[in-house]
Amino acid sequence: MFDQAFTFQQPAPGATTAPLVTPSFELRDKQSPARIRASAAVDNAWLGLDADLVNETTGETYPAPVTVQYYHGYDDGPWTEGSQNAATDLPAVPPGRYHLALTPEADPSIKSMPFQVRVERGGVFWSNFILCLLGVAIWPVWAFFRYHAFEAKRWSQSDYSPYASQTSDE
Repeated sequence: MFDQAFTFQQPAPGATTAPLVTPSFELRDKQSPARIRASAAVDNAWLGLDADLVNETTGETYPAPVTVQYYHGYDDGPWTEGSQNAATDLPAVPPGRYHLALTPEADPSIKSMPFQVRVERGGVFWSNFILCLLGVAIWPVWAFFRYHAFEAKRWSQSDYSPYASQTSDE
């Protein structure tokens, strides 16, 4: 896949950061997810990357924003939030030659920060699994309630009904 180190430099006030364009790399195999990972040694700060994965043959662009943020402190005990690593997944990226266009931004306290970017195939989309699981679980739940309703109705006229009576005959 692709793995490269970069260095973020805070632009001068009023200036904009030019995008960093990576060398070309190949994504092989069939159409599948791609994962873009970023890591930086941020400490009580953040580094954001507006990453665009660009297909060099078709010009198709896949936006993939990644923000690395890590905070820690002490309030009634130690706490941490975030991580020095972050990733984003892009579904269904076709094979071909690509490059990344990275536009970094960072916390104003960061003047210079090295960071690493990696592109790899793979990634799991748990939302698909959860939706499938819910779809499969609907039928047994529906069947249980239908069965319970049928049995309650069947026993409703019996003096020996195991179900609580809905009406009182007293």
